[in-house]
Amino acid sequence: MVYQMSTFFVNPLGRRSLSLYLQLPAMGNFFRRIGLTIFCILLISELTHAQSYGEDFWSNPNVIWKTYTGTIITAAFAKKMHTQGNYAIMQRDLRGGRKEVKMVPPKKQVKKTPGSFNWNDPALVIKDDAGQILPNNMHRLLLRLNSIKWSVDTLSSGAIEVVFNLGSSKPWKSAWTESNIQYVREWTDRWRGKQLPNFSFIDLDGKVVNNNAVKDQFLVLNFWNSKCDVCVKEIKQLNRTREAFYDEKVTFLAPTFEQSGTVSMFLETYNFNYKILADAQSLIDDLGLEYYPTYMIVDKDGTILDINVGGAYNIGEEIGKRLSWLLTENSSR
Repeated sequence: MVYQMSTFFVNPLGRRSLSLYLQLPAMGNFFRRIGLTIFCILLISELTHAQSYGEDFWSNPNVIWKTYTGTIITAAFAKKMHTQGNYAIMQRDLRGGRKEVKMVPPKKQVKKTPGSFNWNDPALVIKDDAGQILPNNMHRLLLRLNSIKWSVDTLSSGAIEVVFNLGSSKPWKSAWTESNIQYVREWTDRWRGKQLPNFSFIDLDGKVVNNNAVKDQFLVLNFWNSKCDVCVKEIKQLNRTREAFYDEKVTFLAPTFEQSGTVSMFLETYNFNYKILADAQSLIDDLGLEYYPTYMIVDKDGTILDINVGGAYNIGEEIGKRLSWLLTENSSR
């Protein structure tokens, strides 16, 4: 309840209704009651809304899902953050019927800490749930992850002990030493050298694109979405790379979880020369992909050779170099 109250007071309408109640004493009890009524209705709505998020909410195509700092994420990852990581939800209506939903981490919410202590106290004992003492300042990284729970206890000696529960922090279980960087490394290592999952989609021209249709060709996959600023900024580079390999046996695919209508509207403004696969959520789920943009280069036999997660100022050049090397190797066989 405290978490939802904190997100309520971030809501401008919530603040405005409270202000209405506080600033109308001179206008009589009638108007004060109106202000108080609006305030209570909005507060009750906010407190109960967290328990009423159904599948329609998580599958709404008009929602832009973001972390608290503004990074675009998938609806599946947002749902995981909410249900497993105790992230609160902060909503904001946008133009055109769209909505922005930000995931508010526990450390940004109002919460009570058992006891009072100083993180910089040299006598403070900080352990993981296996009983191992954590290195100096490691707690700063752990607190940044938000999803990891921790507890405070007073020992018989009077010292304060903080225990971080790392064993229950999946999918961040192995990410606590290097934040999400380590999680990304493990994900790329898990898929590099493996077969690309089977897929079958209809492109924007109405043609079927599946594993058989691109057989005996190298694949460059760019997982993207139109609300990802980095994805959009890199399109010109990606177009130039595609033009450079136009006559080669290379297929450039751009899967996205967005629906074809959303993509078509985006293409009215931006020219993206990849073969775009809308409604590709099933492939994204099969890969367990969480971050955008993500690039993959796939061999002719369907083996994932190279993966790059996140943006790069020279991503087009990097993809071009890798493709040139692969094509040269293939021609020499």
